[in-house]
Amino acid sequence: MKFSVALVCVKKKIMTGYNGGKQKIGKKIAQVMRDYVAGDPTPYLAYVEPFVGMMGVFRHVISGDFALSVPSFIAGDINESVIKMWTEARDGLFIPPNECSLETYLEVKEARAPSALRGFIGHQVTFRNQYFGGFEGLYLNPPRDVLYFKSASNRVIDIATSLRNAPVHLYHSKKGYDDPVFTTLGGVKNNIIYCDPPYRGRSSFYFDEHNNRRSFDSLKFWKWCDSLATRGNLVFVSEYSPPPDGVASDASASPVAFLEEVWSNGKEKLFVLDDVSRRNRPN
Repeated sequence: MKFSVALVCVKKKIMTGYNGGKQKIGKKIAQVMRDYVAGDPTPYLAYVEPFVGMMGVFRHVISGDFALSVPSFIAGDINESVIKMWTEARDGLFIPPNECSLETYLEVKEARAPSALRGFIGHQVTFRNQYFGGFEGLYLNPPRDVLYFKSASNRVIDIATSLRNAPVHLYHSKKGYDDPVFTTLGGVKNNIIYCDPPYRGRSSFYFDEHNNRRSFDSLKFWKWCDSLATRGNLVFVSEYSPPPDGVASDASASPVAFLEEVWSNGKEKLFVLDDVSRRNRPN
């Protein structure tokens, strides 16, 4: 099996707040994926995101200039509160608050039961998007704190509106990214899959529903991606470095698309694992 590799890099900008790692570059990633499949005759069945998080990419794939034309969109996450937040916001059962005190933050953090509010506060008003990694309000002076919280609330409301207008399935993946539901909902092949995993060698861990730090096996993850591509799926992965040795060893180093912009802490890349023999792409 042969692979082609697409890379996209962007420049980091100073932000008032941090509402998810892909909020600033999600639209660029959606554009690269849309352009990659443009003119492709493959009858794709679904677009799938097993690490949907705050929907920094997903929001641009279901609507807007770079939306994909597929019958179904599947969004999943191992964090049940995140899925509750999106489900209840879409269904009009949860309106995210536009302010948050330190006392509220700590109270919600200590409440162990999954909830939409926990999903919102745990990610949207926390430092550097680490699940309950510290109250963002401590780092923002008025009026920036008010603007930050309102921005986070409005962003969730806007995305929830888009979710209502698209054939979206939201799923709490108890087993993680390799939960079989991600391919059985759309079909075992002809899915477009985008993954934003913990980055190998930089943050090879994640935080579970109860804010416990869990290790992430990058080699296992890339082998899973390889198996999906082998079965006829198109798999995009955000990472800083190529797959570990022993996975996709015959991958081509030639980029399909590359934006010449650099982050101060390194180049973030978008890899695509594509069975070129399936699509008859030139080597």
